[in-house]
This record gives sequence, structure tokens and C-alpha cells, in this order.
Amino acid sequence: MIYTQQYQQWLKANNYTAIILARGDRYLGEYVAPCDEYLTFAVGFSGSAGYAVITQTNAYLFIDGRYTIQAAQECPSNITIFGPNDLGVNEWLLANAPNWANGRVAFDGGVVSHQFAQNLRQNPHIQLESVANPIFEFMTGPVERPAEPIFALDIQYAGVSSHEKRHNIAQQLQQQGLAGFLFCMSDSLCWLLNCRGADVPYNPVIHGYVFLHQNGQVDIFCDKPERFKGLVDNGTAHQFTQWGEFLGKIIQTNAKIGLDKGRTPDNIISNIEKMGGNAIFILDPTVKPKSLKNAVEQQGTRNAHIRDGVAMVKFLFWLEKNYHHNSISELDINDKLYAFRAENDLFMGNSFPTIASTGPNSAINHYRPQQHTNLTLCDDHVFLLDSGGQYYDGTTDITRTIFMPNALHHARMVAYTAVLRGHINLAMARFPAGITGHQLDSLARAPLWEQGLDFQHGTGHGVGVFLNVHEGPQRISPAFNNVPLEPGMLTSNEPGYYVAGDYGIRIESLILCVEVAPGLLGFDTITFCPIDTKPIIKSQMRPDEIAWFNHYHQQVYNIIAPLLSDNAIKDWLKNATKPI
Repeated sequence: MIYTQQYQQWLKANNYTAIILARGDRYLGEYVAPCDEYLTFAVGFSGSAGYAVITQTNAYLFIDGRYTIQAAQECPSNITIFGPNDLGVNEWLLANAPNWANGRVAFDGGVVSHQFAQNLRQNPHIQLESVANPIFEFMTGPVERPAEPIFALDIQYAGVSSHEKRHNIAQQLQQQGLAGFLFCMSDSLCWLLNCRGADVPYNPVIHGYVFLHQNGQVDIFCDKPERFKGLVDNGTAHQFTQWGEFLGKIIQTNAKIGLDKGRTPDNIISNIEKMGGNAIFILDPTVKPKSLKNAVEQQGTRNAHIRDGVAMVKFLFWLEKNYHHNSISELDINDKLYAFRAENDLFMGNSFPTIASTGPNSAINHYRPQQHTNLTLCDDHVFLLDSGGQYYDGTTDITRTIFMPNALHHARMVAYTAVLRGHINLAMARFPAGITGHQLDSLARAPLWEQGLDFQHGTGHGVGVFLNVHEGPQRISPAFNNVPLEPGMLTSNEPGYYVAGDYGIRIESLILCVEVAPGLLGFDTITFCPIDTKPIIKSQMRPDEIAWFNHYHQQVYNIIAPLLSDNAIKDWLKNATKPI
């Protein structure tokens, strides 16, 4: 059920002009528990990022380029959708709020960052008020919060003990004169404490806040503190209800508290300031070391990608051999690919909902097949498969686009070749230390630009190690980013092209930043899976691009073939990776 009208009735009853809603929870994560899908409840949108503004008479959704088609399909016709080329939520409010006569605007400061709320407060035309999201006044039945068991991540996978991580960061806090730092995002908690859980789908994170003292001790605040029993040394887990009392005691000492305004809910920082606390804003000190994978993590994620490559090759073989004999649907593919990955003992589940999309569905960047959208593969379809696995030693994210027998139309092949060339150009990049992702983004887009084409999503996102499939601080995108790429950073390489209602193309592998010479950096592609050669127009590729592609396919065969026991699959792989 979509509750837009209930929100509008609530606005009228409480004399609010509008309410601003975010897709998020009190941990500010990209993925949320089912009970926290606020944008789905409010306007019907299920994507992983966005904002909604509901007024007493209208409703608006603000999304990025990944979700243009999806939002139009999911949201009722009375929802006005703003995409990447339209005004953002802040710009829209600045343009429209003058008509509201200094109206009262509600937002839930518990599920948006302090940084986002500060931007909202710059608007002189609204009276911004933080309220609890009224959604639970509209919905019936109890709210079921996740309470799955949690577990320690062994040092053989983490590479560095939690004690050492806390000691290193505690030293930084001492040097900055801070009594401690509050971590509110679940990936920070899991990385710092070397624990994993299942509090949201697909990412093995645990819900809770962690206060790290300058002596390395931690206090954890969560709904089920008993879950941490025996897992964390030099630490105590408390009920969330004890957070206010704990905070008050620290504030009474006039201690300086470290906070990241972009990774801390607005309500927490606002309450600290109201209580007279001494808040010091710095960047979350786990973000950088988490992004720089240590030697154990690097080897583990390489191993995970090899095993994932075996599962992908088995699946692609199965698809080719069974397509002509059976009716294969998108949901069938989801189940079959999961089964191949699950053959591995270290497999813990998918790293995000599998995007098995064929025909017109492949043009939807983050499509998720459901019974009412489930299509069957057809001879003239382009089939896009974006999927990934969570393994004890790594997180994978891979996209391959397959042209079915009658899909080889010239315009599609031109687009496919341009996407492939962009993928190769980024993979081959060599650059000096200090270069950021947005400076490399055009390498992946230039071949598409040559054809008058482009895509409306980023080219690359950071990836965790048995953690979030999307993580920062680095990214490869046209959007400005001042974080230099450094050895140990794991990033996706995924240019694409999409024609609404017809087809979509994306080729994605993960690339590990490495030092190739003193002061010179590059990438190792650590995803090993064939790339469809049928749609390639070889005459449109440069010799160095062809050489890279053939070398990559030889690597795929050399690494994956010895791990296959079925000679038929080996023969298929040999053919799939032969030089072009």
C-alpha cells in the first residue's frame, strides 16, 4: 500500500506545509530493513537512493539517473518525478518554498545526515522542524526489527585485529584532543569490530552505534546488546535506550566528541549541541583504512572473485545449452545463478538483488525481476545480468551483457563495442598518484561520446570485503570527488548504454588499484568471466584495445579452466575466450 494520501491528511491535521522524506534509516545506510523502506511506503519507489517531498496537495520524487525508468514504472501517476537533469530536492525547495509563506516543513532528522539537514536549513523560506516519521501511525501491525545472530570475522579474513584497528584510530583521536568518536553507520561498526551480521538484506552488517574512546575501549548501543556477548574485547554493549544517559555523562565532562556530519543523523548532532556538548567535526576515521584493503583482504577478494568466476562460467554454459530447449525466465535465472554460487562453502548470499533483465527490462539500470514483470528470454533480446556474491573473504559485483541469436542489430553492436572500449580504456589506465576518480571518468565515456552516446550513472563505485557492495570514499563519476585513488582501493568499472523500452548494455568488472611503477598507478582487473564477443565490431577497436581484450580472455581461461571438472564446460570456455 502507498500512503501518500495519509501523509497529506497528516500534514493538514498538524498544520504542516510539506514533509521531506529520505530513503534511509537511523544508520544512514544505502540498504535498509524492510520496515524502513520509507520511500516505498510514501510514493511507491523501491530504489536505493532518493528523496520525496509531499505537500498537502502534491507529491514529488527526486532520483538519480539509475532510476529514471524504474521510478516511472513504480510510482502512481500523481507523483511528479525529477531526474538527473532536473532540479534536485534542495534546489526545488529554494525555487518553490517562497510560495509557501514561511510554511512549516517537517522532516525526520533521525534518518538524514546532519550535513543534509544543514543544507535544508539554508533555505530562508521555510520553518524546518524535525519530527518522527508518521508512517507508523498509518501502518497497522507490529514493527519487526532485524535480530539475526552476529559473528566475529576471523583474522584470517580480516587481516588486522579489531584491537589493532581501535588502537590505531584511538591514537588519532588522542592527537586531535578528542575523548572519542561516535560511529553511526553499520559498515564502520562491522569493520572496526571485525563482526558481521544480517540486519539488512545482502550486506552483512549489524545495526548499532559505536563510541570509541581514546583508550581504545568501545561502548556499543543497539536493540539487542546480548548479540555482542563474547565478541568484542574491551567493550560493553548497551540498549539504545541508554544512549542519552551515556551521552549526558560525556557532555558533563566538557569532553570533545568526534563526529562526521555526513555519516551521523541530524538528530544526534542537534541533541549534542542543545545539551551544550563539544562536537568536533572530522571525517569518519574508518572510511579511509576500510577502503585501503590490506594484503590479506586483497588476496581474499582475489580468491573470492576466482570462485565467483567459476560459478559465472557454469551459469553461462548452462544458459547457452538450455536456452533452445526450455523456456527460461528472469526469475529462473536468479535461482539458477544462486545455486551455482551456493556450491561454494564460503558463499554467504547475494551481495545485492540479482538484476536478471532481458529485452526492455535490461534498459532499467537497477531492475529487480518480480512475478508481474518477469520476462522470458527471446531470440531478439539483449540480456543483461548484473549480480554478485558475499563470501567470507570477499564481495563480488559483475555485469555481463549477452546478445541472444537474433539480437545482433547494427546500432546495438555499435553501442556494445563503445561500452566495451570504455571498459577497456579504464582498465588500461595509468596515472600519477593524486589522481581522483572523476578525472578518469571520461576514459570510459569517450568511446560512447564518439558515437553520440552516454549513460546517466557513475562509472565506478568502491566495494567492500565481505561488507557493503557500495562503499566510499572513492568513486569514478563525472561528479566531483576529491579523494585520490590509492593502491588497495577496490572499485567497479561499469560503463553502459540504455534505450528505454528496447535494450540495455553494461559491462562490469572490479578493478584493484595497484602501483605499477614508482609514483605510477593502474588497475588490476580481478573479475574473471568471459565477455560476449558476438556483438563486437572489431574494426571500431584500436589495436591496444584488442590486445588487452585477448589477454584478458586468456587470463580468464588460464585461471578458471583448471577449476572446472566438466570437460564440456572447459571446451565451452575455450571457445568463449578465443582471440577476436
